[in-house]
Amino acid sequence: NPQKTDIRIHYKTLVHLAYLQKNYTLIIKYAEEINPINMLKKKSWTNEDAYAAYRTGDAYYNMGMTEKAIPYFQRAILLAPFIPQFQNRYGSCLMQRGNVAEAKNIFKQLRTENKNYLPAISNLGYAYLINDQDTGMAAKLYNETLEIDPDNESAILNKAGLYIYKNQFSVARKLLMQAAKKKPQDTHILEILESIKNMQDVKPSKTSTR
Repeated sequence: NPQKTDIRIHYKTLVHLAYLQKNYTLIIKYAEEINPINMLKKKSWTNEDAYAAYRTGDAYYNMGMTEKAIPYFQRAILLAPFIPQFQNRYGSCLMQRGNVAEAKNIFKQLRTENKNYLPAISNLGYAYLINDQDTGMAAKLYNETLEIDPDNESAILNKAGLYIYKNQFSVARKLLMQAAKKKPQDTHILEILESIKNMQDVKPSKTSTR
């Protein structure tokens, strides 16, 4: 195990290696050992410090420690504001913490600046659904994503979730079964299919949704 001094000297490399292995627990161990955020402050054409901050934040995010993730995402964005991946993950983190309105603004800005950045388009649809209960806009954005990438997992799951939200379980099952044929090992799709396999459609009330 690297000593504290070694972790400080080689933090960016150690984090990169652990991130490639999806070893988020190890990244968090390194971060908790030296609290690296104040040493990740250099802008460069390689964005080394920005990526180290992002990967640290993403490790916390993936382990459900969203409060600790936020300052690292903010640091990554400060150092490299034009990398959409950083902004999108920060928005997702805010969504997890219930700050949907701010997340929605981030996704809207990303969509304006990067018209084909699909994660932000799909996430914006989800934000419209959660923040505004706007099922029409959510569907429009999911469909926009799937027109560009018909196999986009996030959009497929979000669209299925929209059908479930509207009690249209048979339509959700059909969508997920089509996706499962293409990705038979995808556990997310299979888990949702299993959870709704016996649910019956409910006819919508006369009250309309947007």
